[in-house]
Amino acid sequence: MIRVHRTAEPAALRAGLTETAKWVSAVRADRAAFASGAKTVEFVDAIYRDPTVKGALVQAQRGKCAFCESSFDHVSYGDVEHFRPKGGFRQRRRGALRRPGYYWLAYAWENLLVACEVCNRSFKRNWFPLEHRSPRARGPNADLSRERPRLVNPATEDPAAHITFHDHLAVAHPGDVRGRASIRAYGLNRKTIRTRRRDFIDKLGTLLDAAEELPPASPKARKVRDLLRRVCDPSHEYSAMIRAYLVARGVTLD
Repeated sequence: MIRVHRTAEPAALRAGLTETAKWVSAVRADRAAFASGAKTVEFVDAIYRDPTVKGALVQAQRGKCAFCESSFDHVSYGDVEHFRPKGGFRQRRRGALRRPGYYWLAYAWENLLVACEVCNRSFKRNWFPLEHRSPRARGPNADLSRERPRLVNPATEDPAAHITFHDHLAVAHPGDVRGRASIRAYGLNRKTIRTRRRDFIDKLGTLLDAAEELPPASPKARKVRDLLRRVCDPSHEYSAMIRAYLVARGVTLD
């Protein structure tokens, strides 16, 4: 995971203001029915999936999944993901689905990310745990800043403060509960992605071993440094892992 820096809010999301106001009134009028599932909030996905919204998210995330850092634009469409689940949430991974979810944030720019289908549909889904004794926002008048989510949000904080890598494996910093929860929630060590990251590390290690035999000022050594700068760029797949690997090997690019 890397830090995501958003652009300005796309104008298309303004259409969500009316929808949000309508459902806020409906839930307030009969909260018990929405909590039981007898009534459900109906979302207009065309608003948050508008091409300008998704395009701005993809640009901010440099064409990568917000969670696993895989480039999805050449193999899949990616999902517009709600960090705080809109329809319902689970405190425990296999716990009961509690309704309604964060429905008033369905069209909120600050709540949207783009994730690959695997991270979104197979792993995170409705899971949104809070720390013990953290208050949970249950409506638009609640103060979201009082919530203490266990999951790291790459759009509001630097994931590197919680998650690093040992070779190709994502690991939490010692004692970091949020880092551990995020690795699990986003499937950051699932087999398929471990295999792909290991391939990157194996190739990078071979390159570094060979580069140690080169005179530092030689043209080939300069090409190696240029390549390393490119793979460390935030636009490159798994750049967080690559940077951690280079630090562990004592490689500096200055």
